[in-house]
Amino acid sequence: ELPLGGHEGSISVHADGTTEYARFGPVGGSRPFGAGQVDTYPLKAVQFGPDGLPTDAAYKALAEQAAGFEHQDPGTVRMNYFKTSEADTLALDAWIARMKAASDRKQAPTYDVTRQNCATFCIAGLIQSQAIENSGISLIPNTLFELLAQRAADNYPAPRKKPPAEDIQKSHRGCLISRETGECVK
Repeated sequence: ELPLGGHEGSISVHADGTTEYARFGPVGGSRPFGAGQVDTYPLKAVQFGPDGLPTDAAYKALAEQAAGFEHQDPGTVRMNYFKTSEADTLALDAWIARMKAASDRKQAPTYDVTRQNCATFCIAGLIQSQAIENSGISLIPNTLFELLAQRAADNYPAPRKKPPAEDIQKSHRGCLISRETGECVK
């Protein structure tokens, strides 16, 4: 729900391909503070490739569906895929269900763009599913995405390995800064 910082959501993916999208934001949308709301949406089942990861077509379908729920261009949707055990995926589902039930009772956490936002929801879900530990993270959605991309089993779309030279500017600390993301590129 951050106009310049992006948005994070979670998709639970089971070994049989069943999926569900979960998101957290302020009631009424794009506000910096207010009552929080958890929404969940069933998605079409995904197909897996021989490597056990979702196929490119599956990622594309997930991106289109999530974008539809968020009223965004599917081309702006990126995903980090964390392959977990079925038990860990079930733990994620149970946590999402508890958060959704609390939201339905108007007891979801208060939304605060600076400390309790969509990124914290995503982080908590990843911790619940044993995909990550609570370290080296960011509450800014786009920055969180980039940090998680380094830990994920797969990414969609595949990340650019090295930005083109015209997309780089030097910073005062000697780091190369991407004009597109504003982040350090090694």
